[in-house]
Amino acid sequence: MKNENWFKWYPGRFKADTMHLSVEEEGIYRRLIDHYMETAQPLPNNLQALARIAGVTVDHIESCWPVLSAFFQLGQNEKLHLKLCDELVS
Repeated sequence: MKNENWFKWYPGRFKADTMHLSVEEEGIYRRLIDHYMETAQPLPNNLQALARIAGVTVDHIESCWPVLSAFFQLGQNEKLHLKLCDELVS
């Protein structure tokens, strides 16, 4: 299933959850959320794949990942899940 049109966005919730992020970390996180919602699939548990999705270098995502990883849960399918995205997709 692919959601090509739109999805609910909660700017207040996003802002509350991400105030501690740098602008770069926030941008990467937002691109990962957008990809998650566009594909209606959890993300790969692979920094090289995440870097491609976010449009950054592997070195860049590696430097940001210690902070960003706190937002994701590793599912039984070995994919990275975001609770709100899973709720919206289902």
